[in-house]
Amino acid sequence: MDADNAVAEVTAVSPDKAIIVAPDDFVVFFRNSYRKLVVYALHAGADHHDADDIVQDSLKELLLAWDDVHEPLAWARRAVRTNLINLREREHRQLIRQNKYLAATFERCADEPLECGIEGVHELLTLLTPSQRIVVHHLLDDLTPKEVALLLGRSYEAIRRTLSDIRSRLAPARTDRFHRGAHPSPADSTAVGKEDQ
Repeated sequence: MDADNAVAEVTAVSPDKAIIVAPDDFVVFFRNSYRKLVVYALHAGADHHDADDIVQDSLKELLLAWDDVHEPLAWARRAVRTNLINLREREHRQLIRQNKYLAATFERCADEPLECGIEGVHELLTLLTPSQRIVVHHLLDDLTPKEVALLLGRSYEAIRRTLSDIRSRLAPARTDRFHRGAHPSPADSTAVGKEDQ
């Protein structure tokens, strides 16, 4: 985002829900520092999209504390770094939830490594119908079954039935042979059934 275009969006909501409009000296700081802070976020490990979002969030936080800050660039850099760390922690928690979901789906211990590798997981997903894969995709994107139902325009009960069908469909692939790292054979996948219409 261009700093000149972004400056029009610089407002913040204080804890007491009052809208704070940026003072002129903050607007000058914003215009002079926005690109520098985006570069700083990129060098710290953010991608372009995340860097832009992190800098905007950090500058909104700075606006809320503007009157008490004596070194705004140092304060903003620290906020960028903290917000990037918080983003990475949220992503890490999401991966843990995804691992627990996959572990429950495959009836495996969450601490046990997935020995089949990513290819095995992709092969298992090919056993699912397209509509089932969409549900799994949304669940792995950290949506709840209720949110998936709303997103897909289906009832919560329909999503629960789909999850039950997914477990049933993957049951033949959950053998001792698979746990040792072997992939389900093509014969196993044809016995699973026809895909949804």
